[in-house]
Formats: sequence, structure tokens, C-alpha cells
Amino acid sequence: MERVEGPNGRYLGRVYKTPSAWVAEPYLSQVALIPCNSQDEAIQTVKRLGTEAR
Repeated sequence: MERVEGPNGRYLGRVYKTPSAWVAEPYLSQVALIPCNSQDEAIQTVKRLGTEAR
């Protein structure tokens, strides 16, 4: 599992690899788990949809 942080260092979510896909798990998003084709796509998805932790 890889932690994804925003530009100010706050937690946005995480990404991880399953046998069939990379998974984006944005923090406080309405969609909990989003399958992605690559690690880069998963990271960009978390950055786009994640809410910064306070």
C-alpha cells in the first residue's frame, strides 16, 4: 500500500495492487474503491477525488 499526499503533505488516500488491478482508495470520497489500470492512474485518481485529512 502506498500513501498519497497532497502538495502540503496532508493525506489524500492510498493506492495498492491486487492480482487484477491497481486500486485507488480516496480519503472521504463517495466512491470507496476505484479499480485502475496502472499505479500512476490510481495516484492521479486519489489526488483528484481525495479530501485532505485535517
